[in-house]
Amino acid sequence: MKLLHVSDLHLDSPFVGLGNDSPQLQKELINAPFKAFERCVSIAINEDVDVMLISGDVYNSERQSIVAQHFFMKQMERLDKVDIPVVLIHGNHDYIRPDKARMVYPNNVHALDSRQVSSYEFNLEDGRLVQIHGFSYTTKWIHERVVNDYPMNNNPDAFNIGLLHGALEGIESDSGNYAPFSIEELLSKNYDYWALGHIHKSEVMNQEPLIQYAGTIQGRHLNETGDKGCYIVELEKGQKTTNTFYSLASIVWENAKLECQSDWQANDIIEELKQIMANFQDEAEANQQTYFINVELTQAQRLESELLEQIQDGEFFQVLDQDYQESPFVLIHRMTPKLNVSLDVFHFDPGLEESFNKVVEELEEGDRFKTVVSDLYQHPLIKRHFNLEHDESLQEDMIYSARQLIAQMIGLDKEKEDETLEN
Repeated sequence: MKLLHVSDLHLDSPFVGLGNDSPQLQKELINAPFKAFERCVSIAINEDVDVMLISGDVYNSERQSIVAQHFFMKQMERLDKVDIPVVLIHGNHDYIRPDKARMVYPNNVHALDSRQVSSYEFNLEDGRLVQIHGFSYTTKWIHERVVNDYPMNNNPDAFNIGLLHGALEGIESDSGNYAPFSIEELLSKNYDYWALGHIHKSEVMNQEPLIQYAGTIQGRHLNETGDKGCYIVELEKGQKTTNTFYSLASIVWENAKLECQSDWQANDIIEELKQIMANFQDEAEANQQTYFINVELTQAQRLESELLEQIQDGEFFQVLDQDYQESPFVLIHRMTPKLNVSLDVFHFDPGLEESFNKVVEELEEGDRFKTVVSDLYQHPLIKRHFNLEHDESLQEDMIYSARQLIAQMIGLDKEKEDETLEN
């Protein structure tokens, strides 16, 4: 049998870390997840798959916009016209609210929309039975090991497939909030394929039987780098499973590194940035994908302090003359100075290190970080032009920058003291 596995569509998902300076850019961002899934449906039709599997988070929140709902319904109708069934579950983002009526889908769509594990069965053209098992979130978090409720495969002639939106233990620190499981538990069910969702990076967790995360269809921020898409999986009893990736993303986030030199002036940096853009433009045109680039300026401590300040203030973006009018294009959306300043300075003052670590711990755990920045998030200007509330990298970046700044300041002060003593 041939199936298409896709997950984490996050329709209506905001793009974070980017402003509203260009209407053309905003149009690209808003349309990207929709374009990705429309292409996914076209691939399913062209490849004449037996079934499409969606492992959760069709939408980005439990309250979906009319635009997103209408779009998704139209795509399901395209599949209905060619008799391709769709089996889907709801994840932690689009969890089912008990006070909200269920979506009425076309006849080809089968939502396993119960908190309890349920199943959908159908027969292939050759008569062989396909059994698909899964459950949907009815709350944002699920701490229980729902995997234990999946039925055992007791029919060796049938294709048994598990749909699961959850976190493998150890992948992330809060994995216990999202229907945790282990590979051993999945293997014990004797299924032919496990279609996983929740983690936005595609990853094969086991080869035979194939267990994999399809990842998301469109990266939303700089922590979701690389191409995104879906997989067509072909299963045949007694034969090796084939697993083919299909690119869907119209926008790709990537990182580039640029090592700073001590004699560089502003023009030197600008020329280097233009070269980076030219290199990625070749890839953009070859793949017909727009690239958003985060440039890491390594050894940034070599630059003059005034030049470094201009970089941090974003002055370089004013002279790069980045053109969004034609697609695909390349955009340097961020420049991140990396200061190679030894953090050993903390060890010279145990009290400073203890205080700093305590503050970091309080910011990383609980709601302290949200409390600190709540006024900033609610400012009308910030809410209008930035999506900081959804920027998952902001907290990490702020803590890193604070650590680097303290180390840099103490390191520079120590150097000045040493120079004074020498003189």
